[in-house]
Amino acid sequence: MVLDDLEHKVRDGIHIASLAGAWTALVAGFGGMRGYNGVLSFSPRLPEGITRLAFHTLFCDQRVRVEVTATEATYRLIQGSSLKIQHHGDEITLSGEKAVTRSIPPIKAGPRPAQPHGHVPTPRGIRRSS
Repeated sequence: MVLDDLEHKVRDGIHIASLAGAWTALVAGFGGMRGYNGVLSFSPRLPEGITRLAFHTLFCDQRVRVEVTATEATYRLIQGSSLKIQHHGDEITLSGEKAVTRSIPPIKAGPRPAQPHGHVPTPRGIRRSS
């Protein structure tokens, strides 16, 4: 909406909450970023059609750059002395400006969920009789 000025209102300002929501969807969604008990963790995974995601984040006065592709993620400490993070549950220590790259593990599919009795979705193109 804002980037393409679809409503021709950008001259009046931008909708910062909308931009924050988009950032959160990208970073927490595709970047898999979470913060629990003072630990910054990532479980990135990109959908088909998105080839790269890159962002910076500030965590406990430590600035981190994250770059994600379909097969790997690279973490670099931009500001701060040392920071322990997690990548898909594995601990990594970032220090200096040396980048650390880790592969993204394949998805382990679980069992197919079952629908509750009487609530199976109707296939497309078929109408239920009343």
